[in-house]
Amino acid sequence: MKIRPLFLLAALQAAALSIGHAEDGALHLQYSLIVAHDGTLNLYNVPASGGKSYDIECHLAVAEDGSLHIEGGKAVISPVLADSTQHFTPGEYQCVAGGNYSNSMTITGPVLAPGGRQIWTWVWTQGGVQGGTWTTGPVEGHPQLKSVTRGAIFPKGFTLGKDSNGNLVAVQQLGNKVIIGTLTNTTNTATRQEEYGMCGFFVLEKKPDPSN
Repeated sequence: MKIRPLFLLAALQAAALSIGHAEDGALHLQYSLIVAHDGTLNLYNVPASGGKSYDIECHLAVAEDGSLHIEGGKAVISPVLADSTQHFTPGEYQCVAGGNYSNSMTITGPVLAPGGRQIWTWVWTQGGVQGGTWTTGPVEGHPQLKSVTRGAIFPKGFTLGKDSNGNLVAVQQLGNKVIIGTLTNTTNTATRQEEYGMCGFFVLEKKPDPSN
């Protein structure tokens, strides 16, 4: 079943009502991470005017007559993690969204790099064929972004790197989950700035430590 754009906008509007003081501002959905599973739609780190970001969740359902309706929704300020782009947890991870659920990978690191940066590596141990690395630290002077136009805009709160095919990726650790997304670029016709957004991603959950 295809969800019509107007219905999706209505669902987001219902969830956004709980934002309160940000109601008179603008939400920039194009810079958020969108994850859909069954009847739940989550948008993470949605930038808004005023410098804040929000996590929005909508619950959709199908009535007996086949029509779609909103069961509920909420919006909260996105958690701010201290230097969140520097902190990752090595270990074995299982795919829980965005790919085959039987796929798993190993994340290793960190390896210290010049300028206080850290290099992390992921390798698919089952199902996937790609691996890659990401390097922490700011966009300015990032060793894996030498071919990127100066001043390009990337998703907030993510660390950047490349997969084994040379594609740019954005990585973020949220609790016991890691998000790895492939980036694609467009040029903002108004500002003429190069902007990068996710065109596909995996969400992986850390497997329990067998020693515990």
